[in-house]
Amino acid sequence: MNRDFDEMPNETLIKGLSELAEKMDPDTGVAELKVRIPPEVWHKVDSMKSIRVHIDFIVEKPTYGVRFIHNVDKNKVWKNYSHVYSWKHSNYESRAWFPCFDSPSKLCLWRLSITCDLNLTAVCSGNLQDVSINDSLTQKTYLYLMNSPTPACNIGFAVGNLDLYVHPEMNELSCFCLKNYLPDLKCTMEHLNRVFEFYEELLSLRYPHSSFKMVFVHDLPLDSVSYSTLALVDASFLFNEKVIDQQAVTREMIAVCVAQQFYGCFVVQGNWQERWFAEGLALYLSKMYVQRTFGQNEYMYQISKLLDEVIDYEKKHGGIVLLPRDESNEDRVSDSNSPFFNNPVHADILMKKAVLIFRLLEFKITKELFYQVLNKLLSVAMLASKEALKPSAWMNMCLTFDSFTRCVSNVCGMDLGTFFDQWVHQGGHAEFSVSYVFNRKRNVLELQITQNLNRPGLVKYLGPISVSVQELDGHFTHSLQIDDVISNHDIQCHSKARRHRKRKIPIWTGDEIDMDLSAMDSESPVLWILVDPRLNTIRKVNIDQPDYSWHYQLRYERIIVAQLDALKGLPKMRTVHTQAALSEIIESSQCYYRVRCAACFALASMSSANTAVCNPHAVLVQLFRKLFCSQNYPTLAKPNNFTNFQLYYLKKALLLAISQLKTVHDTISTDVLQFVYHLSYYNTNSGNRYSDDAYRATIIKAIGNMVQPFAVLNSDALEFSIRHFVDQFAQHDAYKARHLLMKLFKEIIISLALDAKFPSYRDEITVAALHALAEFQYWKLIDCDNRLWLSYLDFNRPPIVRRAAFEAFLRILIRENDSALFGQLIQLMANQEDSSFRRFVAVKLLKCLTFDEVSFPTLPNELCPTTDYVSLLLPLMYPFGQSSDLNLISCLVHFLVISRKPKTLSGIGLIVVGAVIQIKYSNYINFLGDTFLSTPILLIIVGCILSVLGFFGCCGAIRENYCMTMTDNVKILLRKTGEMAGRNVGLDQRPKGGRLESSLNARPNFSELDVQFRMSWKVKFGIVCIVFRDDLKRSVISDRGQCLTVGIVLERGQSRPCLLLKLNQHITTTTRTRTVEKEDAVDFLFHSKLAPQSVHSNATWWCSIILVVSWHVLVYFTCCGHLRAFVIKGNK
Repeated sequence: MNRDFDEMPNETLIKGLSELAEKMDPDTGVAELKVRIPPEVWHKVDSMKSIRVHIDFIVEKPTYGVRFIHNVDKNKVWKNYSHVYSWKHSNYESRAWFPCFDSPSKLCLWRLSITCDLNLTAVCSGNLQDVSINDSLTQKTYLYLMNSPTPACNIGFAVGNLDLYVHPEMNELSCFCLKNYLPDLKCTMEHLNRVFEFYEELLSLRYPHSSFKMVFVHDLPLDSVSYSTLALVDASFLFNEKVIDQQAVTREMIAVCVAQQFYGCFVVQGNWQERWFAEGLALYLSKMYVQRTFGQNEYMYQISKLLDEVIDYEKKHGGIVLLPRDESNEDRVSDSNSPFFNNPVHADILMKKAVLIFRLLEFKITKELFYQVLNKLLSVAMLASKEALKPSAWMNMCLTFDSFTRCVSNVCGMDLGTFFDQWVHQGGHAEFSVSYVFNRKRNVLELQITQNLNRPGLVKYLGPISVSVQELDGHFTHSLQIDDVISNHDIQCHSKARRHRKRKIPIWTGDEIDMDLSAMDSESPVLWILVDPRLNTIRKVNIDQPDYSWHYQLRYERIIVAQLDALKGLPKMRTVHTQAALSEIIESSQCYYRVRCAACFALASMSSANTAVCNPHAVLVQLFRKLFCSQNYPTLAKPNNFTNFQLYYLKKALLLAISQLKTVHDTISTDVLQFVYHLSYYNTNSGNRYSDDAYRATIIKAIGNMVQPFAVLNSDALEFSIRHFVDQFAQHDAYKARHLLMKLFKEIIISLALDAKFPSYRDEITVAALHALAEFQYWKLIDCDNRLWLSYLDFNRPPIVRRAAFEAFLRILIRENDSALFGQLIQLMANQEDSSFRRFVAVKLLKCLTFDEVSFPTLPNELCPTTDYVSLLLPLMYPFGQSSDLNLISCLVHFLVISRKPKTLSGIGLIVVGAVIQIKYSNYINFLGDTFLSTPILLIIVGCILSVLGFFGCCGAIRENYCMTMTDNVKILLRKTGEMAGRNVGLDQRPKGGRLESSLNARPNFSELDVQFRMSWKVKFGIVCIVFRDDLKRSVISDRGQCLTVGIVLERGQSRPCLLLKLNQHITTTTRTRTVEKEDAVDFLFHSKLAPQSVHSNATWWCSIILVVSWHVLVYFTCCGHLRAFVIKGNK
């Protein structure tokens, strides 16, 4: 199997998987269970009578679809907490636990009975009809009826020792939770009735069912799962009155679950290709609830974040097409229209873009007409659901794109074909570059809008766009028509340029604000401009305007999107005025807290600038002490008081921003380390009515942020580094910083131990501590045993802790590039009992492989799937029939296929790099050795070889024949021979010990060197004494009078140009306790003036290296040619 997988081209693998996926698709009519109707009942079919088929089945040890929870405690198994529930990720997975027509378009009426122990409670889709107890009084049976046509994918259940809570204001709402969680359940479900009231008012229609049940279960693979009249939510989303951060998150999730009861469970999707329609409408309705509950600013903030995520994804992977017209042009392995090849990362972005599309449609046809469309879809579905004896009418309950467009046309009477072609059938987004000049003579604003089309995911936009101009006399909005890539517009100004003074300026809200206009241009009445401030287009806007315009926009604009745009542009203007504007926003209690928090990070991003111009270190620390520290003792923080939620979020944002402060050397200041240590050590929550778990986790996260810049100071090669050289004062500061960081490390260990004894809410402190410890190990500050990470991956750990441990461990593995340990981690995933954890691992690996995980480096080639990994991963996929976990299958398919794509070197790239070094950095040629065989010349030569071999490799692949196959075998034999010959020749021709000793004892003549080279070496390096044993004579280099040491031992990974010299002797450094064993490579830095007869000038030695490299490259590209030939042959 392994050999076949290696030789199989990607096209062949994808083709085989596609054929298998089509056979398993229930919509194509090829089912897993075939029932033959006997001839004696054929007459009933002819008379249009129904036929009842009774199927007896038993599900033993289900791996998907049904989840049994036996142990929810870390150490004990409590029978009262054992429960079972069904779950799904897509709409094609109900087949995992009962035979059915597993398609969302196959609607049925259901009668469900569940038998369980007497002390258990069964909750199921439908309305409860009866509960009966058997004669022995040991079991009871629950009977549920689903009178509304519902597909099998929307049938779910939960059985366990559950507590019931009936909402006091709406008796139709029943909530269930595990034992001892009832107080948290009452607090969480307090606003559930208001969600239903909001949707019924918005859609002008009542809830289509007579009951609704929400069950909180343990370790749900997803955050929530919605069925008809039933919603399952993970128990970790329960909160009490002491928790702050989780309240908004849980309430928004509940809003999504209720919205899915209207669109997704009652009105279902017609097919998989249009899955985004129903789910996108549910997400859109939940955003409307956010707008009503949390305000317009929070709504616009979330929409702007969705827009940024969609644009960032399309920049990397191209445009996202919601409903492609021609499916043949789509990449099958990234096909979002198939449940078997649906990239989960892509699917998540697809739903977010669907929300944006519905917002555009709402803006296009007005909000009132759009809600009429939603009401009509529900009204038609509700009438069809009452036709129990006419299954043909049930198709009106399936939402398709065609039915939606017809409904829109009937309601608004508009032809929206162009709109749907632009945003639904075509992917991508627009990018505008805006610049303007004020013409004083004409009193006109000359505006130019340029569209960029030079990157993937960008499309040409033609249509209207809104431009708002804030002038001295008020706020004016203009609608401009974009009809070309470059469009020029003249906007007539309503204000005259006059002598500026402090005056009241009216803004769009109607308020008049006092502004100091002394900083603006006296010739222009324009304060700032906004392009598409309401986000009515999927676009990215880059505005070129003066710095004072950004300052005014940030201070006085009331549109949160405009303020966020100003915060993105201001950090580039590192001035005192920018620092003052950001500080004013942070302190302003009238500003929205999201903007204040973003201003903290914007000010922190200016910390690496010249501190003589601005000093963010002092400003941020001073702001924190002013707001949250004692007036008499500014270094001592006040006891926690979180009654003001805005100050609570601002306090956490300030702390994280302070942890990101850097000096001009990209290092962390000892004052910041001391400040964070005091916050952690003296933190007290006495007298605070709210929990401080999230705040303590923020402190630990801040400690982890400070590890990365400190790693530079802690490097062992610091005293030998030219770039990071520091004097004695800085060395003392570095030792102080190291001491403080070790104290912070102890704080993390103490917090981790205390959280194990007294768990925090959702184990927030443990999660933050694991990530912080990973940063310490990632930057080589501690040496942590891998068994620690594996212990936190144990099945008895809470799911959120296991996932955090895997993320931290994966980051360390990528840094260490340990393929053996990575294989053990893959095996652990394959043997994991928790299928949700397997899916999490697969998604995380896929993100690292496709550059979608910002906080993680990409997987190196050594960690990409090999034949050993394939033998572990393929059984998890095998082969769609036994495992219905389509999300896991899709992740593994993408992971295996993408990682198997050949990663070739670019010969042209090497030629360009070598030419740039040779031309632009010729002054540093002394560092690179001999002028003929120097580094840039070698790069150009190797680049030419790679380009030529790559060209002939492709040509040979096209004309592959028997002769090429035999030639390849000969080349492999010659390669091994050439390697051995080249190595032997190079070793035999090396200079002897005497020549090396004389070269090392030579003194540099600085008078003969150029000025730039001489200034680069005028650094007081420490003296390193080297002793050569055995065959070489004992020679100690110890010249304290010179400011340059000839033999300098450099650490691994130094970026300085060095000559790699292999010595077959034992080398011991006397100043540093380090022994280099035999055949180890020791780096020496030589200069051609110092050792004119040294090793690097030996032509034979260089020829041997070039010979070995050439053979490797030649065989590599020949193999690439064979791979291409196999692909072409397979296609034929």
